Amino acid sequence: MMPDIVTVDEYDCVIGHDRFKDVHKTGIWHRTSHIFLFLDESYRDLLLQVRGKTLVERPLLYQTSAAGHVDWNHVLDEPESYRETAEKEFAEELFSLHSLPEGLTLDWFARTKIVSRPTNKEFGDLYISVLDNGKFEGNLSPHPEEVEAIEWTSLDVLKDDLHVNPNKYTTTFKITLPYLLAHLESKNQWKG
Repeated sequence: MMPDIVTVDEYDCVIGHDRFKDVHKTGIWHRTSHIFLFLDESYRDLLLQVRGKTLVERPLLYQTSAAGHVDWNHVLDEPESYRETAEKEFAEELFSLHSLPEGLTLDWFARTKIVSRPTNKEFGDLYISVLDNGKFEGNLSPHPEEVEAIEWTSLDVLKDDLHVNPNKYTTTFKITLPYLLAHLESKNQWKG
């Protein structure tokens, strides 16, 4: 059974929680976290995830390295934080673990409003991580039910492919990618 996801108003103030399918059916605002994993600190090669073929929403489309909805914690009767969700989804989807692998960090860089269709309205926190940072010695092990495949791609190739094949990417990915590129440009880590 899927956990309830946190519901919010148009200002990102928590108003409660509801089932995933009801939130996406009615268009209630909710929260998500999205992670962009780079191979190294050159920030040239980004890991993309191909969504699992059995997922209800957008199967077999490319998206961020990892992502997920912010869940309601029924034990504590409160919402998870954006960061807790990011760490949980990153660990589960890319490493098949229950917690963030030692040596990896998530660096927050933006909160966005994402309206990918009339019934999918989210506030999304965006994070960057680097795989080859000299501190992490593990391997990627994608969760087989959530991730069909993973693929490293350069940002330049990705930008070109988005123009040629826009339908192979989730709308949410196409909305969040410009925030990533602007962030990297502002830090002089990438020139578009």
